[in-house]
Amino acid sequence: MGIVEGKRIYLSKPSWDCGWYWGVGYLGNKHCHYHLSSFIEGDFKENLLNHFDKISSKLLKKDNLDKFCELFIEIYKLRKFSDENHIQNIEKLVVIPEIAYKVNHINRVKLPAIFKQIDKIFGHEMDYNRPGQLPVHE
Repeated sequence: MGIVEGKRIYLSKPSWDCGWYWGVGYLGNKHCHYHLSSFIEGDFKENLLNHFDKISSKLLKKDNLDKFCELFIEIYKLRKFSDENHIQNIEKLVVIPEIAYKVNHINRVKLPAIFKQIDKIFGHEMDYNRPGQLPVHE
C-alpha cells in the first residue's frame, strides 16, 4: 500500500471471518495494525496521501486512487448494512428472509465483485467465492 516512517505498510487481502463477515481494509506490518476505515472521515483520498510518506505507484496511475477510495467507501457501506442486520437477527433470534437474502447477496456477490476490482488496481487476481458457511436464502 505504501511507506510510513520508512516502514512498508501492507493492505491485507479480504478474509471471511468468524463465519459471517468479510474482514477487509486491514493495514499494517509486523509492528503495527490499523484500518482503512480510520481514513474515511472527511476527504478519504487526501487523508491517505497525508498519512503515507510514499504510496503504491499502482494507486497513483491514472485515476486508480480515486477508484480505490470509491470502492472502499462502497465496501464499508455494504458491510455496515450486512453487519447491522446480522446482529439484529441474532439479538431478535428471528431471521427475516428478505433481509437474509440481501445480506447473503452482499457477502456472496457484491463484496467479492468489489474485491476483484481492487485486485485489478494492484494487478492481483484472487478467488472470493469461498464463504461457503453462509446459509443460502433464496
